[in-house]
Amino acid sequence: MNEFKHERNLAAGRLLTSCLCRAVMAAIMQGRITMPQLLIPVPLNSLRLRKPGFNQAQFIAKGLSQLLNVNVNTRLCNRKGYQVSQQSQTRWQRQSSLSAVFQVKKSEVDRGTNQIAIIDDVMTTGAKTQALSRSLIKAWNGPLEIQVWCIARTQSFNTKLDW
Repeated sequence: MNEFKHERNLAAGRLLTSCLCRAVMAAIMQGRITMPQLLIPVPLNSLRLRKPGFNQAQFIAKGLSQLLNVNVNTRLCNRKGYQVSQQSQTRWQRQSSLSAVFQVKKSEVDRGTNQIAIIDDVMTTGAKTQALSRSLIKAWNGPLEIQVWCIARTQSFNTKLDW
C-alpha cells in the first residue's frame, strides 16, 4: 500500500484494485452488497494532488470501473480549500476539518442513479467518506444508497487485537 500511495507504484495499485474487485464481487455474490450504478472517487484538492502526482482513489475507481463495468464520475465532486494531512489527526480533528469541504456539482447529479459507491484508498476514521456522503445526500435530495469501498482500513493505535 505504501508503495502505491507514496511512491506511485502503479503496478501495486493495479494489484490492490484487483484484490478489492475480487472482494466486492464475492460480497455481491453472497448478497451482502449490491452492485452500484456509479463509482465516485474521493476527490483531492489540487494542491494535495501535486505531491503524489495522482489521485489514488481515482486510479482505483477507474480500474474498478473497467473490471466491474460500472460508470465512474470524476467530475461530480470536488474538494474546496486546502486541509493539512490527516495522517496525524485525531477523529475529532478530522471531522471538524472536513465539515463542508466537498462540493457536488448539481449539473452532474443524475437523479436516476440511487446506488453509488464512494472509492478511497485507505479509511482511518471514516470522517472523509462521511463528509462526502453528507454532501452527496444533500445534493441528491432523494433516495440514495451509499457504499464505501476502500483497499485498506487502519486501526487506531490503541486497538487491542485478539488473534
